[in-house]
Amino acid sequence: MNNLFKLSLNKVESNSFANQNSNKFFVRFFSKKINLVFTVLLFLFIIWILLSLFLYPYKYDEVVLNSHLSYNLPNIFNPYITKSFNYDNEYDLIIKLASENKIEIIKTVYSENIVSLTYNPYKLINALSLEKNNIEILHFIPWFGTNNEGYDNYSIFINSFGITILISIISCFIAILVGNSLGTILAYRFNFNLSIDKLLISTISLIPSTLISILLFNIFGYKHWLAIIILSIIMIPVFFFSAYPDTKELKNSLLIDAYKVNGYSQIKIIFNVIFPRVLARSLSLVIDQFTVVILILSSISFYNVEGIKESLNIGNLFKYILDNFSDFYLTSLVIFGICFYIVTLKILTVNLYICSKVVIR
Repeated sequence: MNNLFKLSLNKVESNSFANQNSNKFFVRFFSKKINLVFTVLLFLFIIWILLSLFLYPYKYDEVVLNSHLSYNLPNIFNPYITKSFNYDNEYDLIIKLASENKIEIIKTVYSENIVSLTYNPYKLINALSLEKNNIEILHFIPWFGTNNEGYDNYSIFINSFGITILISIISCFIAILVGNSLGTILAYRFNFNLSIDKLLISTISLIPSTLISILLFNIFGYKHWLAIIILSIIMIPVFFFSAYPDTKELKNSLLIDAYKVNGYSQIKIIFNVIFPRVLARSLSLVIDQFTVVILILSSISFYNVEGIKESLNIGNLFKYILDNFSDFYLTSLVIFGICFYIVTLKILTVNLYICSKVVIR
């Protein structure tokens, strides 16, 4: 009799939608070339972020040069700035260096009390370093220049983006673990029915989640560890309302009946049988919540949350871009990087969702 039940279990596992394991799920997902292409692109994008974090010579929290000359340096693609000078010693020094062909002044505009010079500041810094021992030579030109405090713009972008991705991963991991566990346990133990489409859950929760997050950050301030806690709490209901109906569907399947007959305990059924399948069907929500994290972290920078200005945050970078929108190269880098990341995640979200619907029909 026991062998008969085992044969029944094997038959259910091979034919039932409830038993599509994660390997089959990913085989189905990657069988479409578009999914493989965008997954590779996302992987290369993250590799680029990681390599920049470790190999780029300038740090986000260190000025590129211990001098006022490092403020608002231009990007490497168009390394010229226009600056106004009084007719003083600094102006005389620049004219002297230009006359010695150590720097190049490409434009001069005179007025009554000041003169505007357009020149390459990197050549000026290196020329002055030969004149004065207290100024360092810039051996590596910052790719996208510096901000008004002398910090490297590219390093700030990379580190802000890296921190955002890290916060997304950790908070989503906590939320999916807690939300799916609660949804699976409660759905298995109670008979209350609840069915909401996954993408609908994510969509209708977007605005309330953002507003609640802004309120909580205004109350408690901003720290990276606090952001992880708040975002995890905000995302738990999304995964709970995804796991609950999925567990109900699996609970009433022949698969679970077969495991019960073979002596599996409730705990073993919940965590060994149901939870992995529910987790696989939540992957589309995980990817989608990454974009929600970007939206929330970007929003709180515009509400003067306590501690946000002192922290690496993608929203602070957006504010800087808005104030310096004329910097075409830095603006393009930020817009392209963020848009590529969000669009890629959205495409993978939709295709993961479609794949899960195909698997469980």
